[in-house]
Order: sequence, then C-alpha cells, then structure tokens
Amino acid sequence: MISKLADPALRIRWGEDANVEEHPYIAALLYRYKKTNIVGRFKCTCTILKPIWALTAAHCVSIEGKKKIYFFIGYGTKLPTKNYSTSDVIETQKHPSFNKFNNDIALLKTEPIALSRYGKVSAADYTTLIGHAVLAFGYGIMQDGKNLSLAFKLGKPLQVTDMVIKKCASVHNKRSVNFPSVCLSPKCGKVNIMCSGDSGGPLIHPSGIVAVLSFGIEIYCHEYFIPDEGEKLISSGSYMPVSPYIDWISSIVKK
Repeated sequence: MISKLADPALRIRWGEDANVEEHPYIAALLYRYKKTNIVGRFKCTCTILKPIWALTAAHCVSIEGKKKIYFFIGYGTKLPTKNYSTSDVIETQKHPSFNKFNNDIALLKTEPIALSRYGKVSAADYTTLIGHAVLAFGYGIMQDGKNLSLAFKLGKPLQVTDMVIKKCASVHNKRSVNFPSVCLSPKCGKVNIMCSGDSGGPLIHPSGIVAVLSFGIEIYCHEYFIPDEGEKLISSGSYMPVSPYIDWISSIVKK
C-alpha cells in the first residue's frame, strides 16, 4: 500500500508498520520453482484462519504457463527477514465460480502452523457496512524515501492503514468492478492506495475479517505519484467480501 504526500522524506504518513504480535495470522504468500529452494519470491498477502487453512485472493494462486510453482507461507515476527517461519501449501482451493476477478477468493491448505491466535472471519453482511471504519493490511508496494517497491523486498514489516467502507462505482480504474465487491476510501482526505502485493490481504472490521483485496489502483502504484491539491481518488481498492462465501469457507475448513 502507498500513502502519498508531497514530502518524499516521509515514508508513510498515514499508513504505518503493523504490530505483528497483535496480528500474527497475517502472512506472506510466496512461491518457488523447486521445492528444495530455500528462498522464495513474494506473491501476495494472506490470512491464516486455522492451523492448516489460510485465506487469500484466487488470482494469487492462478498459474499461467507450464512451469510448476510451489507455494508456501511465510509468517512470524521475524518476517520479512531471512529467519521467518514457513509452511508449505499442499492444496489450493479457488472458489468454483472464480472467473478473472469475480468470486476472487481462495483457501490454502498448509502444513500445520502454530500461532497464538488465528484470523476470524466475520459473518456480518457486507452490504450493511457502508461507512464503517476498517483496517487494511498488506505487504504490497510502498514508498520508502526514493524507493518504490514491495514492503517485503524493502525488508519492511507488514503495513496497515485505516479506511472507510464505501459503495463501489460501476467502473474502478477503467475496469469493471468485480462482483460482489467492497470498496474503500481513505479517512479524512488521506491518500492511501492499495497496490500489487497487497492482494489477498485482509480487511479487518471489529467483527472480524470482512473482505480480501482483489485489486488496487495500479496506475498510481508504479511511479511516484503526488495528487494535486484537492484531487479526489475514486477509491483505494476493490475487495472481495467474505460474507457471501461463509458457507463455502466453513464447509472446507471444517473438513
């Protein structure tokens, strides 16, 4: 995620380093081309729900090409240093109706992960949450001085920013909004943008996880963007709500 401002010396003014000990269940989804490889490449953000199940966006585990890819999860307070804990993904379950960005939600079956606490999925109907304050988390692209890159690659910890749920426009960043969807606005005129790498990350409401990120405003994520005074962004990102998928999630994680 990026929080943009005129003074490049300030890395993130409104977003900040998350307290990983408070949110040990938010993790990094990585991949490698050989199981024997120790180091992996960052792909997305994900949430550990149970010792052997994690939640992310379906497009994060959609493979193009013939090359075999092995996913694994990086987690723990030492992330993203080289000494973080890992767990192999042994099965991916994309929603059966996933199509490009529609129904963009997936579950990952992993080797057992022992945590002090796990993510809790909210049963709150997402259509009743317009105007509610939430926290958005991710390891995606961020501004660090003159460096614009993934937080994971910059060696920075999990990032968090506060947002407000809003009704989605029919078109978001010249792309038709996915269905169903939850959109966000920065609070109090801040300019916070969800970017590549934040995908799959959770949107957390006091009732629990209400959505996972499907896509952000990529046109603002690949260059140092400073909004004009008074400029309004359409939204900070489009999220896939979890409430329509509660039964599907429960049927799998209870197996």
